Amino acid sequence: MLNLASRSAVAPVLRAATPSIGALLSIPNAVLLSNSSSLTRSSHGSSTCTTAGPLPARTVRGSLPLTGIEISSAALDEEFVREFAAGYAAAWNGYDSSAMAGLVTEDVEWHDPALPAPARGLAEVQAFMETSWRAFPDLRFSQPDPPHISTSGNLVAWAWRMEGTMRGPIEPPGFAPTGRRMTVDGVDLWQLRDGRIAHYRAFYDMTDLARQLGIMPPPGSGAERATVGLQRLQARLQRRGR
Repeated sequence: MLNLASRSAVAPVLRAATPSIGALLSIPNAVLLSNSSSLTRSSHGSSTCTTAGPLPARTVRGSLPLTGIEISSAALDEEFVREFAAGYAAAWNGYDSSAMAGLVTEDVEWHDPALPAPARGLAEVQAFMETSWRAFPDLRFSQPDPPHISTSGNLVAWAWRMEGTMRGPIEPPGFAPTGRRMTVDGVDLWQLRDGRIAHYRAFYDMTDLARQLGIMPPPGSGAERATVGLQRLQARLQRRGR
């Protein structure tokens, strides 16, 4: 979730508006699990993985109007969803990329606001995790307060809080460590197939993340005004080149 390759240190970054979980999952059809138990595990403990197999399900009437993602007519079992989310958090917090083999499909498509292109396949997702841990050795995921998981058909929305300190370079594009700490809230949208994530999309505020890390200047600062000046110059040069 942390590769900033698609962002330039001197180019303006538009603030991404995170859609509400209700809008993503059409709350009338959702099964809300807001009172679920904690999903975090010890950062040095063993990871718990959910193995693939037929999912416990119950019938849901109606459809979910979410473009681009196929929706199943069967709702995921609540206990399965809680255990799956716990295993997912444990894989990240336990620095265990091999645990992802039991959590994502071999042909998973992984979309993140910070990635220049989607990660495709298990190996690319594992490489992405390793890169994230090199940049943020203390990276950790937990639940926000209040916690939230919701389901609709074969979709799961999981709200999370990500924390970590930038002690290594972010590759690509090669941002140097700043030693700054970040705390970011976001939402994952998972499409499951046979008990694993087949399509992943994360929603969070990249502008806020970059500012916390010192990659983007604070709003109203002299550095921000200089950045705006560079962007305007770049825009003029682009217009002249047409």
